[in-house]
Amino acid sequence: MITETITTSGAEHSGTVTAELRRGMSTAQALAVFDSLPAVRVEEMFGRWTGSEVPTGSPLDGLLGAYGWHGKRFASAEEVDPLIFEKPGSKKAGAEKPGSKKSGSKKAGAETPGLGKPGSRKPAPGKRVLRRSGPRRRGSLFAVEPAVIPLQLALRLPSLVHHPATAALGRLALPLIRTRRPKARLRMVEYRGVSTATMIYDAQPINDHFRRLDNRTLLGAMDLRGLDSPFFFLLHREPDTLS
Repeated sequence: MITETITTSGAEHSGTVTAELRRGMSTAQALAVFDSLPAVRVEEMFGRWTGSEVPTGSPLDGLLGAYGWHGKRFASAEEVDPLIFEKPGSKKAGAEKPGSKKSGSKKAGAETPGLGKPGSRKPAPGKRVLRRSGPRRRGSLFAVEPAVIPLQLALRLPSLVHHPATAALGRLALPLIRTRRPKARLRMVEYRGVSTATMIYDAQPINDHFRRLDNRTLLGAMDLRGLDSPFFFLLHREPDTLS
C-alpha cells in the first residue's frame, strides 16, 4: 500500500506515488501522501498545467473530467486562470499521459492551442510569465468564470450533475461563460501545518493547496466550504512552459 511506502522524502517515489494516486485511494491515504510531500513556493507555480483527478470516493470524483476540464494557468501571483476547459470534440493538448516520452517531444516555445506562446525567460517572482493575449484557435481551450458554476448543487445532488446527459449539456454551455480575466490569486497559506503555495478563488469559497511530487508534478488538495474532506487532483506542467 502506498501509505506504507511513502515517507517525508516522497519525491524519491514520485513515479510510484503518482501512479497510485491516478488509480485512486482512500481519503486517509491521500492525506497521508499529501502530508508527506514538500511545500511549493508561489513562483514555482508559474506556467500552464494539465490536470487530472485523484479518485477518493469524494462526491466530486469524476466531475471535472466529465465536463472537459483541461487544467490551470498561473500567469503570475495575481493572474490565475483556475479552470481551463476543452470545447466538446476537441483533442486535449498533449493527449499523452503526463510524464510519457511523447509528452516531452514538443519543441520548446511551441504554441499550445488557445493559450498563446509561453515566455522565453524566467521572470522575477511575481512577474507575468505568459501572455494572456495572442492567437487563439477557435474550439480549443478556454478559461471559464468560476462564480457561476453551481458547486453546492454538485454537493447536494451529485447523481444529477454526474448524469451523462447533464454533463453533455454542461459541456455545451461552458463556452458561454468563458472569460479572459484572471479569477484567482496565489498566496502562501498554512494548511495542515505547512505553509505552501495556495490558489485562492475570487468568487468561490475554495482554496487549492499544493505539494510537490516532483519538479513537474504537483498534488493539489481542494478545500471547499461544505465538503467534509478535501478533493484531490494532480497537476502536470505542460512541456512547453517554464520549469
